[in-house]
Amino acid sequence: MRKFRWLWSAPALALVLAGSAHAGTLATPLMFSGTELISFFCNAVNVAESPIASVTVKLVPIGVGSIQGSESTCDNLAPGDVCETGVVAADPLFFSGHCKIIFTGSRKSLRGSMVATDGAENDIRAQVDAE
Repeated sequence: MRKFRWLWSAPALALVLAGSAHAGTLATPLMFSGTELISFFCNAVNVAESPIASVTVKLVPIGVGSIQGSESTCDNLAPGDVCETGVVAADPLFFSGHCKIIFTGSRKSLRGSMVATDGAENDIRAQVDAE
């Protein structure tokens, strides 16, 4: 009986150690617009040495009366490349929300952030990192 258990445990252990492609998620804190912040962008950059199979970047609106969010999916994101989505707040000048980044692979392979810019010069007014 003991030999029979060992025969089954070896393949099961091999499957566990082999691993599989798993999805990771990063998110930023909430940001909101005002009179000087009208554009919001979610960014994810591949910092690994190999492509990431799939990266989805979502700008998620929070609250009633906020403008619509946006979403972009990048397949086979090459090392150093950026996956990005964003919105520009219009009348009424109001947006509140956060970024959500869903990806395959290791958290170590991706960095993400949410950026708020002004409308005139497209200057960065605020940036928060995704964790």
